[in-house]
Amino acid sequence: MAIRTDRAISGTLRGLSLRRRDLLRGGLGLAVSATVGGLAVDPDRYAVPPPEPEEPPEDAAPPEEPPAQEPEPEEPPEDAAPPEDEQPPEEEPEPTMFRVGDSGDGVLSLQQQLGDAGYWCGKPDGGFGHLTEQAVFAVQKANGLYRDGVAGPKTLAAVASGFVPAAANGGDLFEVHLDSQLLLVVRGGATTMVFNTSTGNGEPYTFEGRNYTAVTPTGDFAVWYTDGSGWRDGELGELYRPMFYSGNYAVHGSNSIPPFPASHGCCRISVAAMDMVWATGLLAMGSRVVVR
Repeated sequence: MAIRTDRAISGTLRGLSLRRRDLLRGGLGLAVSATVGGLAVDPDRYAVPPPEPEEPPEDAAPPEEPPAQEPEPEEPPEDAAPPEDEQPPEEEPEPTMFRVGDSGDGVLSLQQQLGDAGYWCGKPDGGFGHLTEQAVFAVQKANGLYRDGVAGPKTLAAVASGFVPAAANGGDLFEVHLDSQLLLVVRGGATTMVFNTSTGNGEPYTFEGRNYTAVTPTGDFAVWYTDGSGWRDGELGELYRPMFYSGNYAVHGSNSIPPFPASHGCCRISVAAMDMVWATGLLAMGSRVVVR
């Protein structure tokens, strides 16, 4: 077979009106290929562009989108706990102890029970204050419980029982029990109200240069003098609206009524309780007072 020379190849290329650079391809240098049917050329140079997409007519409806498929709900495992929002609410346990400063329905219920039993604590308002503490002191004293003014389980049970000390005398009177430090309001020989009281502590004291001993005399007395004007100061200390039943000894209001003997000899009750006694006439001129 005859071998073509470079000159012959060049002539053939000129006859086909092709440029030499059209025959360059890749990095292998000059490669020439001529065939009877034509030449291999760069496809990018003579590539036919793809047809442009046809625009839909203006009145054509937009293509329908396939409906979205909702994911199938996953079944929780058999031992899975229910969601938090489905958990039954936890009920708060009822308090079993109330003290000064507490408030709420539990305190309100306690106050109502105290009043029903006869342990005066003023008008129930749901707040554990001074008067409720005084009534709790009285319950604890009457039931032989520890006198801390806190309504714990034992005190609450005592209140619920409705127990009050029995009167030692018949008729209508105020009856002061020194041993238990309680003051009973007696009507028809029955105890109708019970107050925490604080009487003489047995200690010596001095007033206006004279020495005294803080004792509360026992006996059967009658109120001989009253002073409803307010506070007054005397040899037995500060007295609020006192009702004197023996000399300078009186039943009177005070801001300090601890659950133990602390006075100079009088019988202390709360200021609010003394106002109530005056307002209701539970004690008045000539009323009987027994201290035992």
